[in-house]
Parts: sequence; C-alpha cells; structure tokens
Amino acid sequence: MIILFLFMQIEYQAVNRLINDAAQELTIYFKIPRNCIKLIAEDSSFYASYETQLKVLQFLVRNKKARVKRIVFLIEDIKEEVSTQPELYRDSLAVFVGNLPIDRYSLKIELFSEKQKLDEMAITVKIERPFYLDDDAWKLKVEQLRYIATYGEMQKLKKAEVGQRDSLWQAFWEKHDPTPNTKYNEKKVEYFERIKYCDEHFSHGDKGWRSDRAKIYVRYGAPDEIERRPYEIDAYPYEIWFYYKMNLKFIFVDRYGFGQYILINEQGSNI
Repeated sequence: MIILFLFMQIEYQAVNRLINDAAQELTIYFKIPRNCIKLIAEDSSFYASYETQLKVLQFLVRNKKARVKRIVFLIEDIKEEVSTQPELYRDSLAVFVGNLPIDRYSLKIELFSEKQKLDEMAITVKIERPFYLDDDAWKLKVEQLRYIATYGEMQKLKKAEVGQRDSLWQAFWEKHDPTPNTKYNEKKVEYFERIKYCDEHFSHGDKGWRSDRAKIYVRYGAPDEIERRPYEIDAYPYEIWFYYKMNLKFIFVDRYGFGQYILINEQGSNI
C-alpha cells in the first residue's frame, strides 16, 4: 500500500511568485508528518506560452508489496493516470489546466490494484494566475474601470491581446497616478478599495459595484452624511447622500422594495 494514503492529517502551504510579466509560478506543498512520506504538488505556468499552463504533480511512492498498479488523478473533467512501480521511487505527472478558470478545485487521487479500487483521497488545490492572463478575470477588471475610464479606453483594453494586457493596464494607471515618481499608486489602490467596499455593502438586493450607489461612492468616496428613510408609509424608501465640500446631494430611491436603490438625480443637486 502507498503510505501517503495512510495519513490523512495534511498541512497546507502555498507560495505564489511572479517570475516576470508573462509568467507566474505557483507552488503548493502538502506535508504529511516528518517521519512519513511527503506529497509535493507544483503548479507552474512558466512553460512555453500564455496558453500553456501545467499543474505538475510530484509524488514519492512507497509500494513495497506492489499492490497498487496505477494512480488516477482527477480535477473537474480532467483525468490522468500513471502506472506504479514496486518499492520506493519518485514520479511526476503534468496535467494541462489552462482551460480551468481561476478557482479552488478538488484534486481527487485514487489507487487501484489490478482488479479494484484500493483507496482514494481528495485535496483542495488552487488554480491561480495573473488576472491579465485569465480572460474572465481580465474582463471583470476592465468592467470595473467604468467609473474612471472613457468608453474608448475600456474598448481598447477589452480588445487587447493577452500579450498586451499587462503593459496597457500599467499605462492606463500611470495616467491616473498622483505620485508618478513613486512605485505606490494611491489612486489605483483607493479605486479598488472602493470597488471592494461597494461589493461588500451594496450587494444585498442591489448590484454591488455595478449599483447606482457604487457609481457615486467610487467616484466621490464616502458621503459626509447619509439620511436614510427605509420605512415610509406614503413614499418609497430612500437615501440622501450629502457631500458638503462639493455642495452636492444624491438621492437614491428603492422603488421595488428589494433594496435596489436607484439614483434619481444623476448630476446631483445643490444642498
């Protein structure tokens, strides 16, 4: 029997290192107690081109009685297997995961004798790559620029080839960097912090960062004061956001009663 499957207490550690603008190395370690065998899994995307992303599984096998004849690895609908050898040895398997979106997946490992399944286990693995190398992540990031970018800028970014994305992204934010002589872009950090806040606070019944409240929050920041009227007998629930320094107020109305607040004065009104 392979000793790996006799010990179910596994420690998990992940290291994510950007090698260059076009490649990223992900290393995931699965550790069984020191006096036992270790399984080491490496997820590396630095092979050949953007489209080639491999999960390289390296494992140490102790198969003294030669009962195990093959090992099957499954991630989603991807299935790979290796034949085993007797005694103690190292082996590896490269699995193409370029079509899997960024997410956490269950890596299922099954042991087979000649006639039957002997054992199985599952380990959570994370597929991760720079957002500009993943089509879905890239589209989302570009869409989130709607409150700061022009239509033309967004179209240019959306249509960019994979190899152009990182440089175009950097160039866009360089134009919005209040301190270009430093590595830290305060505007970029602030912008995505606001996007995150909106997703966390305006998603219950509303559209998160896509909501009308997000449109104002991301552009102007937190209001100085909010007047809330969630329960009105003769009127829709509403919120009024006040920005005193700009002498502006914005009015949001929940017309449908589900928590989706619609902005009714697009340009704001004088206080």
